[in-house]
Amino acid sequence: MDVLLADRQNPYVITIRFDGVEDLQLDDFNHQNVIQELVRTQEESRLKVQMPSLFGADLSLTCSEAEVVGIKSTNMLTGHPLDARGQPDSGGL
Repeated sequence: MDVLLADRQNPYVITIRFDGVEDLQLDDFNHQNVIQELVRTQEESRLKVQMPSLFGADLSLTCSEAEVVGIKSTNMLTGHPLDARGQPDSGGL
């Protein structure tokens, strides 16, 4: 899952991998899913992850592990990362 994290000066696309996913709930998925926050809590031996939305998808799940597997800077608030030359990388789209 890619998440765009942006402050006023430094936007980033963060890729998170969730392993052992159960209890997945995804509501109101649409063309633009603006995540308000990512909340992670421990429930016994599992992580509970909630991502309430400002617009679009609300997501919640439990998982055995969560790992940040990538962080890329971007100059576009649409979440397109920069390639090695500092140019917008559409990921082959």
